[in-house]
Amino acid sequence: LPMAMGVLRVLEDAEIGFVAASRLEETRTEKGGGQLVFEVEAPYWKLPRIKDRSVVLVDPMLATGSTLSRIAARVASENPRDIVVVSLIATRPGIKRVEEGLGSRDFDLYTAAVDPELDERGFIVPGLGDAGDRAFGEA
Repeated sequence: LPMAMGVLRVLEDAEIGFVAASRLEETRTEKGGGQLVFEVEAPYWKLPRIKDRSVVLVDPMLATGSTLSRIAARVASENPRDIVVVSLIATRPGIKRVEEGLGSRDFDLYTAAVDPELDERGFIVPGLGDAGDRAFGEA
């Protein structure tokens, strides 16, 4: 939410949607090449009209890409004009997973840094810690 509010300061006329989503930590599995994958719970979706419009997806920590790839795939199914992903920190495995989730669909990614690795729990190393915990007082 804090990143989305920042985007709205720049794109003042944008409409905002919200997806309550989180990866389920206990579902961690490994795909080929050691790629970590988690099931994702997304119980709440409230999005404005997407068809033929630009969509900006905001995810502060693009770690494994499990959550963002699920959201991006659903958004892409509604035929937006283009998709832009904004992230503070990303990893190469996370970026790859989002690319896989979008298939042949082009998207732009803007991130401040691409950190080198994930730990065994799927957290970005060195990273900044859990963005949700930091934003809402648990860090």
